[in-house]
Amino acid sequence: MAPGTEELSVSALSLGWMGMSEFNAPRDEPESISVICRAVGFGVNLLDTADMNGCGENERLVGRAIKGHRRAVVLTTSSWNVRDERGNFLGVNGTPDYARQCCDSSLRRLRLA
Repeated sequence: MAPGTEELSVSALSLGWMGMSEFNAPRDEPESISVICRAVGFGVNLLDTADMNGCGENERLVGRAIKGHRRAVVLTTSSWNVRDERGNFLGVNGTPDYARQCCDSSLRRLRLA
């Protein structure tokens, strides 16, 4: 089947994990990866992240968790919140150019590009 022509099917439940990379302390990467893998094992295949969660660290975490299992999950991300390297909120940017830039960066952090 040609890329982009498959039927997309997602689970009724989704897993989001911004608290695994920021906002909750302490962080526990092995436990977070275990939760993600267990959810996928139970059939949860819709995984949601965002570049603002942990200033990209959340996407790196997800990339490590799904290594070797990429075909088992559907990834979503959002990218309009702008933060600096220290996590300071700088505003919102919904321009097409910024969205493309964020997608490229997200794919690299997820280890998909």
